[in-house]
Amino acid sequence: MASNNGSNNNINKRYLLEFLPFSTLIDSSFWFEIKRIKLDILKLSTTPINIYPSFSLQTNIPGLVTLNYETFETYEKLCYQREQNDCDIDLFYLNGQLIIFNTREEFENSDKSMLINQQGKLIWDALNDETNHEQIDSSLEFYLARFFMIVYGDFKSYEFNFWNAYPSLSFPPQCFRLPQENAQWKYYFNYKQTDQLWQSFKQIPMKQRLFFTILAKPLKNIEKNDDNDDGVYFANYDVEIVHFNRLWSLDFIEQLYKSTPDIKIIFTFGDFSSYSNYPGWLLRNYLVYIHIRLAQLTKRYKNNNIILWFIKQCLFNNDLLIGTFSIPRHYQSESTLKQQWFDKISNRFFIHHISMLPWNYRKLSSDQYLNGFLEDVNKFYNNSSDSSKPYVPNALGWERNKKLNNRLLPNQVNCGNTLNPEIIATDALYLNLKLMKWRLVQNLELDKIKNTRCLLLGSGTLGCNVARALVAWGINHIVMVDNKNVSFSNPARQSLYTYQDAIGGAQSKAKAAAIALRLINPSIDSKGVDLSIKMPGHLFEKSIEEEMNDVEILEKLIDETDVVFLMTDTRESRWLPTLIATSKHKIIINVALGFDSFLVQRFGLRLRLDDKFDEQSKWIELYKKQTKVFNRLFPDTNNNDKQTGSTTMTPILLGTQLGCYFCNDVFAPSDSTKDRTLDQQCTVTRPGLSMIASGFAVELLMSILQHPAGPLAPAMTRFHDDYNIKKKMSELNGEQLIDIDLLDIESLLGVIPHECRGFLSVFEQMTPSTPRLEYCIACSDKVIDNYRNDKRKFLYESINDSKSLESLTGINVFHNVDDVDIKVLNIDDDNELDNNDGDDKQFVRIEI
Repeated sequence: MASNNGSNNNINKRYLLEFLPFSTLIDSSFWFEIKRIKLDILKLSTTPINIYPSFSLQTNIPGLVTLNYETFETYEKLCYQREQNDCDIDLFYLNGQLIIFNTREEFENSDKSMLINQQGKLIWDALNDETNHEQIDSSLEFYLARFFMIVYGDFKSYEFNFWNAYPSLSFPPQCFRLPQENAQWKYYFNYKQTDQLWQSFKQIPMKQRLFFTILAKPLKNIEKNDDNDDGVYFANYDVEIVHFNRLWSLDFIEQLYKSTPDIKIIFTFGDFSSYSNYPGWLLRNYLVYIHIRLAQLTKRYKNNNIILWFIKQCLFNNDLLIGTFSIPRHYQSESTLKQQWFDKISNRFFIHHISMLPWNYRKLSSDQYLNGFLEDVNKFYNNSSDSSKPYVPNALGWERNKKLNNRLLPNQVNCGNTLNPEIIATDALYLNLKLMKWRLVQNLELDKIKNTRCLLLGSGTLGCNVARALVAWGINHIVMVDNKNVSFSNPARQSLYTYQDAIGGAQSKAKAAAIALRLINPSIDSKGVDLSIKMPGHLFEKSIEEEMNDVEILEKLIDETDVVFLMTDTRESRWLPTLIATSKHKIIINVALGFDSFLVQRFGLRLRLDDKFDEQSKWIELYKKQTKVFNRLFPDTNNNDKQTGSTTMTPILLGTQLGCYFCNDVFAPSDSTKDRTLDQQCTVTRPGLSMIASGFAVELLMSILQHPAGPLAPAMTRFHDDYNIKKKMSELNGEQLIDIDLLDIESLLGVIPHECRGFLSVFEQMTPSTPRLEYCIACSDKVIDNYRNDKRKFLYESINDSKSLESLTGINVFHNVDDVDIKVLNIDDDNELDNNDGDDKQFVRIEI
């Protein structure tokens, strides 16, 4: 190899080995994933997570490492995708770790030297683990190509502080580049040999393509070379690619020694550098790996002459030969090597001569060199129990800040200036919700909340405030329904409307509310529907076909939703939505206002195991499980109470046993809008009351959604009893019940009452529970069955003559109080007085 070592004047020259570093390109999608992972998964944890940035060997943008949303995929998945894509022959991955700090101070005050040395120790320990050397040798890309990153993100402003590192060990301690006049590939390998290596390279598994060896054996019967091979050092050699699992085995080394003592070993790696004097950054850890493996051979096979010969061949007799390669993308699909291709790439591939000895090592004999190497082995790899602290070389690799004159300082990026404002607004909306999961409610199911569809019947004072609270909770599907337009009296109390909406008096309340919601959250799916709801006691004003068309529209809206909020002007306007939503097993939240009092109520689901409609409900299987565990926990329950489906013997009412808004009424609803004075036609409630009631209503829904039984969640009936599931289970002599959590009266957000009644006059509230009534005019089995079986006839009769409901359900029997033992509970005055709505006639509520 003398012809490649330059003139005699350069024989003893050596240069400090310098490396071309990586550079980093970060896509904005990477920062979005950072935010998602921190908020949704890591929260307060600063545990490192695995990431896998990608890079190629293209020399037009040398050493460019890309980070994007795919960086967070698993290594196995990325490798599988790479194997399936023939175009990614030069795509490689860095094995990386990412730490996301909680505060800017943590980021700035973190010990950067300690962090990079920890990464270096991971490399050192892995390579020195002889129990796992086969796995390491077959996947060097994973162990030698490393990446590390620390980040702090201000997720409100989308500003990120970060610092990247490419961890490498500063080892071996004496490592120099020996100058070569002709370092290009074409001075070592000819066209035919390169084609042979190219064909072999394409057969290598992707995980082994970044690092491998080329073994050159002299030909036994040498014929005269082609004239083009003059000056090609390995022209008279047979070349092949050898994997490291094979190279380091004693059997293979002995075979080489016996067959071809004069071998040449070129340790080859994929290099993005096009500079002959500056190999790429990957060579750093590659040199560490070579040194460690040779040291392990000497320790494993002490005083073995064949091993000592092998070490001389690798490190001394021909210098340490390091080959580089990079595959231009437009040549990757070629099945064979063309001469034109060879001519171009042969100037981009290099053979570096490396010395791991003092610069004047050529004055040493091979035995002196070998002794020096063995001394280094004992010095650096003495990990016996006598050693108080095993040797671990220092690590380096922090990327320099190009914006600050290549100083070793962190970087900063502000994505807020480049992102779509609508995306930022939508993302910021969920920030506070996700922060709840960090400490306070770690198991909060935000996706369940986000995907819940809500139908708001009534877009007045209550409807506006409920909608605002739903948006704050991240609800993304809201339909507003009303039949009035915005007036000048509305904006002061109804928070979704402005003065501009009221000008002209022609702006639909429902549609204006839907538009306002999109102004708050641009990504929300909000819709406004103008619709009049049919009411008992209000005669049909149009043809029956037109009236039934309105009913069909309401039915369709309820079909397409998960939750129905009842917030209409009058009591009777809530009857039809209650009936339809109950028959379709929807969650129903009722909100009503008086002057200084409010009612928030959840309705019970109506499920029967022997009903063909109910058997199709998505809640039926959950109901079966809940009923089973309820009967086991309360075996003495009197199941013969047909009026309520429950008894006062149990401390809880199941979600199917809870009453609705009409359950205790003994009169069917009628037209309550007749003969109203001005104070009864307008909103006459304390202004803060609607906000309180709306907040209770939305928070009640959130508690329902977070309970394992959903709307089937039980409610307490005996508030003086200390009902506790664990306490109750202790009575079962250690028996463990499956699905016992379905009977818990609390979700992770707290208790789930049946009703919330508040009184501003005394600033008090109460949470009673009332059972369903067999004679209910809205949710009883008779009413639901008649609606399902003959909807058109039933609604025509019920709306035009509400007394027919009393006859159908049998509540008219209670009108003769002399024949029925009843107890008056209260006078119901909790109706909303919103938008031309006054107090109903008073209804007597009874307990049977």
